[in-house]
Amino acid sequence: MPLRSGRTIRRLRKLLASAATLAALLLALGWTAGRLWTDEHYWSQFLFWIPGAAWGGAVLLFAAFASILAPGAGRVSEKEAQHTRPRWSIGRLARLGMLGLATGLVTQTLIDRVLASGAAPGKRATDHLRVAQWNMSSPDVWSWEGTLAETFPDAQLVLFSYAIAGPGFEHAVTGLEETHEIRRSNILCVASAYPITRRELHALALADLATESRPAFVDRFQDWYNAVAPRFGVSRREFGAVEDGLLLELELDARASPLRRALRVWFIDLPSDPRLSRMKIARRAREAMDRLAQAQGDPDLIMGDFNIPRGSASLRVLAGGLAGGRAGGLVAPSDRVTPSWPRAMPTLHIDHSLVSPGARSRGYWTIDTGVSDHRAQVIDIEFR
Repeated sequence: MPLRSGRTIRRLRKLLASAATLAALLLALGWTAGRLWTDEHYWSQFLFWIPGAAWGGAVLLFAAFASILAPGAGRVSEKEAQHTRPRWSIGRLARLGMLGLATGLVTQTLIDRVLASGAAPGKRATDHLRVAQWNMSSPDVWSWEGTLAETFPDAQLVLFSYAIAGPGFEHAVTGLEETHEIRRSNILCVASAYPITRRELHALALADLATESRPAFVDRFQDWYNAVAPRFGVSRREFGAVEDGLLLELELDARASPLRRALRVWFIDLPSDPRLSRMKIARRAREAMDRLAQAQGDPDLIMGDFNIPRGSASLRVLAGGLAGGRAGGLVAPSDRVTPSWPRAMPTLHIDHSLVSPGARSRGYWTIDTGVSDHRAQVIDIEFR
């Protein structure tokens, strides 16, 4: 009887271990699918957005559970040992592989977090252009006690999004009005140490994407998002607001400065509704950007809140050469990911800088300003 009872326990442990191994394997396949297809497909964008630590933690949990329950794990009696043949089975190898994968994902996420909280920008070289960009559209910014002049003391160009003009906006730009020309176009604002010779706001005509049909569960995403978001330092929000996508075209006269040239900058803000297809947004925005480049020429810098993660297929659509073939690749030090959202616990790099081949990055940082859902990004550019 005890022997039969022992066999039953072993079978139950084997069954549970197999189920946990299968769960870990499915999670590993989900992570793999997200990395392979990124946001090429609507379904895969959601897999791609899940942080590596979340995938790794879930895989680690199930793989460890399977390893503990697997026959032969832990201490066994002499009789049990007679019925258990120790061998390197496929299941054991799979569990060890998934434990390694999970450990790697969690470690990489921790490394990204450390890199995201790195050193602040140092002193700018006189022949470099320093540009800062920050999405300040979340409500907690309205009572921010800091100023842009204090936060970005050495930036010749500050690009910032601010939803409501009023006392909060006036306080934020305190000190900049003495050294910079300040202009506002809708929510996109610019403070330039160089004269602004051209400023034109372009709507990217993306609003109709919000009316496309989606699976019913996606439209219920708002309830889950607003329940979870505050735990990660992200503001609650209402989905479904019309977001056309904006591009502020700027021309700056820096010929009298050490840069000795005119500058063309595009400040961009793409829709943030997570229910929308990022690939469709990227393709439509790219079409509008190509038309603008054909009419006015390629920019030296494209910078802003893309709401598209680094490493995605949709970002490659946006980051390729424009009509004239000059606009180049994504800029970040050593091509590494520098998470910018959410600010309090950065996991996704969705605020980006693109530079033309006629320029190169001399430094790139993300800065925790203490408020907003986004970290600010700062880039130093040297023109060849």
